[in-house]
Amino acid sequence: MVFTPTDRNKIVLKSFPQFTIGGDALRFVKEFKYLAHIISDSLADDLDILREVRNMFVRSNILS
Repeated sequence: MVFTPTDRNKIVLKSFPQFTIGGDALRFVKEFKYLAHIISDSLADDLDILREVRNMFVRSNILS
């Protein structure tokens, strides 16, 4: 995953070349799940917190 720098003066390129592994092109994504955590390119964990809150509500509703 490519993270944008927080300091805009350190941006070298606005677009990156296509990365390949074994001839297969890799996709650029905004977020992905790794070890059950959602990682986003903005370095915020809001999506992961929302996922955990939803899971908490589901587990709470099972009890009632």
